[in-house]
Amino acid sequence: MNPASRHFLFLQGPHGPWFHRLGQHLRRTGARVTRVGFNLGDRVFWPGPGYLAFQDPQDRWPQTCDRLLTELAITDLVLYGDTRPIHARAIHLARARGITVHVFEEGYLRPYWVTYERGGSNGHSRLMELTVDEMRAALARVDLD
Repeated sequence: MNPASRHFLFLQGPHGPWFHRLGQHLRRTGARVTRVGFNLGDRVFWPGPGYLAFQDPQDRWPQTCDRLLTELAITDLVLYGDTRPIHARAIHLARARGITVHVFEEGYLRPYWVTYERGGSNGHSRLMELTVDEMRAALARVDLD
C-alpha cells in the first residue's frame, strides 16, 4: 500500500515522546497521522498537528471512534496495550472494517523495551494460536545469531 494512501489513528501510547516521534516518521513517508487524546498527559506528549481531544464521557467513545474511523478514512490503528476498554472497543471497530491494528506493549522479556505485534499482544497475540510444537518448528528455521 502506498504510504500516501494510509491514515494512522494513534490512541494512547507510552509516557514520553516515543509515539509522537513515530507519528513524525510516518508523516515523512507521506502517510497521514491523527492522535486522539484522553487526558492532559496525552496532549503534552503529542505537540503539533493532528491532535484531537476526546472530552466526552467514556460511554460516548464507541460512537466517536466509529465516526472517526469512517470520516478520517483510517487504514491503521496504533495503540499501546490492547486491553484498556477504549482500546478494546477501537480494535473491535477497526477489525470489522479491515483496518490494520498495530499494538505496542511493554517488553515481554526485557523491561523498559517496547514490543510490537500486529493484531494484538499478550493473550491476544497470534502466538496464542500456535502449539508449543509449532513454535519449536518455527524457531528451528530461524538463525538466532
